[in-house]
Amino acid sequence: MTYQGSLPFPACYETVTWIILNQPVIITETQLKSLRQLRISSFRESGRMADNYRTIQKLNNRSVRTNIDFIQTQPYCSMQSRRSYIGKFKIHFVY
Repeated sequence: MTYQGSLPFPACYETVTWIILNQPVIITETQLKSLRQLRISSFRESGRMADNYRTIQKLNNRSVRTNIDFIQTQPYCSMQSRRSYIGKFKIHFVY
């Protein structure tokens, strides 16, 4: 799922397309350390990207888009597997 949102740091410009994962992404501890070294910009003085999340914000008329087909094209079957996806607004890294 994706939605248009803002940067998680001041001035919070609304220029970001956020991606909401519906399944965990598994990475190694080494990969996590590398991600935590990323910087917000190319300037050495810029802050690290680690922990750059915000609390859940109101939707404010934003559209959340997905390519998951929720419309059933066949009649309901009691043996049919039914799944739903719930997007979370935080990304959790498991290592």
